[in-house]
Amino acid sequence: MVSASSLAVTVLGRGAIGGVVAAELAAGRVRGCTLAGAVDRATTGAERIAAFARAGAVVEAAGHGALVEHAEAVLAAGTDLVVCSAGALARPELAHLVAELGAPRRPGRGRTMLVSGAIGGLDALRSVCRGGPVSSVRLSTTKRPEAFGLAPDHRGRVFAGSAREAALALPATANVGVTLAVATVGLDAARVHVDAEPGATRTVHRVEVDADLGTYRFEFANHPSMASPRTSALVPWSVVTALEALTAERDAAPDGGRP
Repeated sequence: MVSASSLAVTVLGRGAIGGVVAAELAAGRVRGCTLAGAVDRATTGAERIAAFARAGAVVEAAGHGALVEHAEAVLAAGTDLVVCSAGALARPELAHLVAELGAPRRPGRGRTMLVSGAIGGLDALRSVCRGGPVSSVRLSTTKRPEAFGLAPDHRGRVFAGSAREAALALPATANVGVTLAVATVGLDAARVHVDAEPGATRTVHRVEVDADLGTYRFEFANHPSMASPRTSALVPWSVVTALEALTAERDAAPDGGRP
């Protein structure tokens, strides 16, 4: 039996991320959550509106355009928004969402939450940035060339620049850089290098941070999703974990987490 206090979740997108998350919700395998609906481009406007209206939280897993189109309406309705397409936050029209990340809940407005996605260690890096000056934050990503729409034998540097520039230049594969940047030194200070490696069986993200508190190195070698070489198979499970954390926080709040 589903608890009356379960968080109803609508998933926007039914691809490599949204399809897995919706299936887990439908099967009752996301603690404290139920599936309110799953929508995509084929869903009619009326069906999408109804699915959003039933939701206590919306998972955006449909790409940059979907986030631009739907984010403000979801948040203005008091519904929490779980963002997978972090790269879209580099766009000027979504700068206000970056400012809202981690901010206290405001009456009548949902919160924006960014999943860690294909990397981790962000709590530690936030602490590093709070503890003193940070000299540099660097992300080096290696993927199969097909993830960038390149020929299978293409090898070498695809991009070098800031996290903001990476997101605008490679919108389909720059989410990790933005996620790291907004957790640390910002979109224009974090540096991103992206390389293509023919035949790579995993997507590798190397995070390097130098700061007054110390030197930090993380490496994440993720298998790509079977549904899309651009997406790490880890990402939907990061969403599931974020939803369970959201329900735990809501249940611990005196008012049940209501806005």
